Amino acid sequence: MRPLYFENGVLRLIDQTKLPEETIWREYSSYDQVAKAIKDMIIRGAPAIGVTAAYGIVLGMNEIKTEDKDVFFKEVKRIADEIKNTRPTAVNLFWAVDRVVNKVIDNREKDIEGIIEIALKEARKMDEEDVQSNRKIGELGSELIRSGDTILTHCNAGSLATCDYGTA
Repeated sequence: MRPLYFENGVLRLIDQTKLPEETIWREYSSYDQVAKAIKDMIIRGAPAIGVTAAYGIVLGMNEIKTEDKDVFFKEVKRIADEIKNTRPTAVNLFWAVDRVVNKVIDNREKDIEGIIEIALKEARKMDEEDVQSNRKIGELGSELIRSGDTILTHCNAGSLATCDYGTA
């Protein structure tokens, strides 16, 4: 079960604070809403938090109202710092935010609309990479596990902790 979707400029997250009693989807259209969702643990699991943060950066970029690139990049940095401060120990969150920010800095010569498009492509790429790596983990792990084996996982390892499929 995918815990997150990004469509038409809206991030949809399963509110994991309500599970298992209820499955409630929440919609977020601004970076500050996404930051609060991360902080409030609406989304859980390092991979899912990271990709959620990446989409949050994209939403934040869409909120910046300027044609001045220096102002734009200053705002991107502020938004990135705010999202990073939501969970100071979340390594995937830092990695994902930095990856999107570095990608847009590398494409600084493009116009702002093009930069935002590049950021969205990078966030979607991270989303897909997570799904593919989870499947590969399962494929490789299935060769090592025999019927009757006992497996202990650490932290959130199922599909709700990732973009889909899970790591365990």
